[in-house]
Amino acid sequence: MKGKKGVSPLIATVLLIVIAVSMAGLIFSWINTFTAGSTKKMENRTAAVVDCSGAAVTIKEVYLQNGTSGTVRVVVQNSGYVDNVITAAAVYNSSGYNFSSSGVPVMSRRGEITNLVFTGTSIPTCNDFSNVYVATACAGIDDVFSDRPIGC
Repeated sequence: MKGKKGVSPLIATVLLIVIAVSMAGLIFSWINTFTAGSTKKMENRTAAVVDCSGAAVTIKEVYLQNGTSGTVRVVVQNSGYVDNVITAAAVYNSSGYNFSSSGVPVMSRRGEITNLVFTGTSIPTCNDFSNVYVATACAGIDDVFSDRPIGC
């Protein structure tokens, strides 16, 4: 084993420092990317909550024209303080079948009244009507109408 030399202590120290600095840089980069993504998600959620804090929707009236291919007209008002989008609307009969409106999504300005029309609903009599459901782009902002519709 004579004649073989190892790495000098100076080179070994420099290599250890380079490896440690490289590892620290990688860890810092990963943490920075992770926290930036989390911060962006929180900003988006906060903006959505603030935007929807004044949102509300109310089903004012429901008109029913009976028949096997009847028509239901739903009068919806944006009763909130902000503009909103009606993303879903459905009429349910007493059997649990739902009929969706082809007129959604629809923009609903603050205070605006919107008419949603459902054609081809299988609600032959008033007793076959169950309810109407309207949802908006703001989570938890929706309304259900289960009273007796006009025309019954």
